[in-house]
Order: sequence, then structure tokens, then C-alpha cells
Amino acid sequence: WHDDETSLGVRLAYARSLFHVGRDADAARVADAALASVDRTPALSAYAPLALDRAALYNLSAARYDRALALYDRLVPSVAEAGPGAKTKQAQRNRIVLRFARAAAALGAEKPARTLDDLAYVERALADPSSRDVLAWPHASIDHVMSSYRLIASGLRAHAQGALGDRRAEDAALRARRGIYAERFARVPRREYARALSLVEAHLAGRQAQEARPDPPRGLVGPERREVRKTNSEALRERNAVHPLQHVVHVTGGMQCRECRLVLRIPVERVEGGLDADSEG
Repeated sequence: WHDDETSLGVRLAYARSLFHVGRDADAARVADAALASVDRTPALSAYAPLALDRAALYNLSAARYDRALALYDRLVPSVAEAGPGAKTKQAQRNRIVLRFARAAAALGAEKPARTLDDLAYVERALADPSSRDVLAWPHASIDHVMSSYRLIASGLRAHAQGALGDRRAEDAALRARRGIYAERFARVPRREYARALSLVEAHLAGRQAQEARPDPPRGLVGPERREVRKTNSEALRERNAVHPLQHVVHVTGGMQCRECRLVLRIPVERVEGGLDADSEG
């Protein structure tokens, strides 16, 4: 390569490409190599947060939870709440999504107490009205965005509380999750929302008894109730396969930073000639 910066940019671009075509383990391997190059090259130290974030994200997606957790433990302290730039929307968003991701990694690494620690931070942030602007997505209503984050938080909390044996707290998290999906289904009766409702109901029913046909949520009548019932048998079969970790990677998407644009632009101009670095994050 022309220089260390170009080499890093190519590696990160390649890792991102692998990630987007579903080759998560390969993406994690390439991102780990990129991070190793940053760690041994002082001139690349400005890109350490970016390399850490991508390596952590891709390891999380590849279900390498212990590795992802170790990387997030390095990364999260670097996104401080004080200092230059700490109050920007980008910095505030990064602190929230990185805590989400570390909570997921801790859950996968079978450290549910650490998941709850990060969720406490996340839930306070979601309750703060200023987070609505910080977490906004293009082409989506802010209410939908916030409810999506709350769905992930409630799913992580339910699994973490269940792992710790706190059944009351687990049920409370599941009911909060059910309430969000019921609200969505009442507004737009899409099959995916009916399916999600049934998954939550199946989980609740499975917690209380080995029930084959859990009841749909109260308040749904007529066609809505029949639609939810229709998906119950499928939900029961999938109950153990559905896990909030699979949603964290795609909803949070990693941190945003100035270096994301800088480092990825270099190899694109010199090698490929076309990659939108602004879509990263």
C-alpha cells in the first residue's frame, strides 16, 4: 500500500463489505487485523476508536461475545461525557449505542449483571427527551425509532433478568415489550407485529407453564385476535431461537466519527473509486 493509512482504510472497507454480505466471522477477522495494525503503529492512533468500534461490532455479529466485550471495554471509556466535542449529537449518540452494544456483548458472554449496568445508562438516556434528536434515523418517524430502541432494551433486560433468576423483573420487561408491539399492531396490523406479539406471549406462557396455545394480548378483538392466534404455533417453535442480540448490531450500527469518513475515503480514491463512507455508522 501507499502508506499505513491507506492499508487501514482498505482493511476496514473490506471488513465492512464482508459484514454486509453476511460473512460475519471473516469481517471480524479482517477488522481484528486492522485493529492490530493501529495498535502497533503510533501514526494511526487517531483511528483507534474507529478500528475498535468496527472490530467490536463485527465480533458481536459473529457471536464472538467475549472478544466483543473486551473490545467494548476498551472503547466505551474513550467516548467521554466531558471534554471537547462531548456534547455534540454525534458524541451523545455514540455513548448510547456503544452501551447498547456492550450490554448485548455481556449478555452473550454470560455476564448478565454487566448487561443490566449498561441498560441502566441506556434507559436513562431513552427517557431523556433530548435523545429523540440524537437517535433520529432518516426516513423514519422519531416515535418509531424510540420504540425500536426500547424494544431492544426490554429484550436485553428480559434475558438478563431471566439469567439472574429474577422472574418478576423478567416478566415486567416482557410485558413492556408486549405493550410496544401491541401499540404498533393496533396502529398498523402488519403480520410481523402479530408474529412478534406471539413470540412474547409464547415466552411468557412458557415461563409460567408448558402451554401449547398462549392467549393473544388482551384488548385485541375480531380479526386482530385471529391474526395473532394464527401465528402462535410458529412462535412457539421459534421461541428459543429469537434473541435480542441479533437486532442490536443492525439497529445501533456502530459509532459515528469524523475518522469514519477520513480513513475510508483514502483507499476508495486510490484503489476502488466508489464507497460512501457517510453510510457507515
